[in-house]
Amino acid sequence: MFIKSKLAKYGMEVWVAGDAKNFYAYNTQVYTSTTDRVREKKLGLQVVKGMVCCMYGARRGVTAKSFFKIVN
Repeated sequence: MFIKSKLAKYGMEVWVAGDAKNFYAYNTQVYTSTTDRVREKKLGLQVVKGMVCCMYGARRGVTAKSFFKIVN
């Protein structure tokens, strides 16, 4: 991933669904951006659904950063 404003211009983006109280990671995903420069639609919705699917029915709350605004 290329980040123009950072000192180290290239890096990785990893998303983690974890328990903040017990420091347990439920699920992780490495973001591999597209190579054809096409913007992905509803990326936040896809990521959040994919990350929390393993916790479905476990009666857990989900808090996400502002990047993951879920709008149907």
